[in-house]
Amino acid sequence: MQRLVLACCVATASCVIDRHPALPDAVELCNGVDDDGDPQTADGADEPALGDPCDGPDDDLCPAGRIACVGGQLVCEGDDRKTDDVEVCNELDDDCDGMVDEGIDVDGDANNCGFCGHACANANGTTACVAGACVPTCAAGASDCNANPDDGCEVFRNRNPTCTMAVAMGAIPGDLGTESLELVGTDEAFFDVLVREESSAAQAITATITLDSPQGANFDLFVTCGSCGGALMGSSKQPAGIQDTVQFRHDDVDLVNDDRILHVEVRFASASATTCGGEWHLKVAGDTIVPAETCP
Repeated sequence: MQRLVLACCVATASCVIDRHPALPDAVELCNGVDDDGDPQTADGADEPALGDPCDGPDDDLCPAGRIACVGGQLVCEGDDRKTDDVEVCNELDDDCDGMVDEGIDVDGDANNCGFCGHACANANGTTACVAGACVPTCAAGASDCNANPDDGCEVFRNRNPTCTMAVAMGAIPGDLGTESLELVGTDEAFFDVLVREESSAAQAITATITLDSPQGANFDLFVTCGSCGGALMGSSKQPAGIQDTVQFRHDDVDLVNDDRILHVEVRFASASATTCGGEWHLKVAGDTIVPAETCP
């Protein structure tokens, strides 16, 4: 039954009837009805669950939304995702089901082999995870020389690169000082070296390229001056155990930039019983004594 409250105004001797009085003890539920008689109170303002975390219409159990009163109904607002938080191997409960890394096969997953984040790799072949350990299979000509199955077959002596795959080795002055560049490696490779003209004097730019092969394998040295794939400037095909040497010289041309790019190839020649056994050592020394021009 609706209550009528009679409010008398002494000064004017008039009365006002309030047909919608506030009900201080009423609880404002989420039902589309003004339960407490106060239109300023939001629908459902007294619901105990209002604002609590909630999980929307997905298959995980992660509370990514909040309980809200919408249209007289308590709903999970702010979590309308179509995808789930999927459990991945990271030692966390990604899908919020109280379990960690469930369903991850650390015995057979090459990306999480043995434990989370432990990935098997093999640049020169294939790899697999068997009973929680990496098991690489080497491509023909490749070898696992460091006995570490995690990085697979890291040595591939005879990989047949081209000069378009050359790695920039750096730059050295060819007519001033005694600077040099040095590299070590295990496989066939191409390198680009810039031999610069530094001196203002009429002096040839020169360089001496040397290669020491590792024990158990033999590499040869080939050098081209000019464009990639151009005419061979010099080569050295010494047997194993003897240093390979190629010399470069370009005579100075007045008022012309005499810088030259050398394309250096380290080429696999042969191996003994094993293709393992160490690294080759390549050195390019600038401003050396070279008697005749090799790169016009």
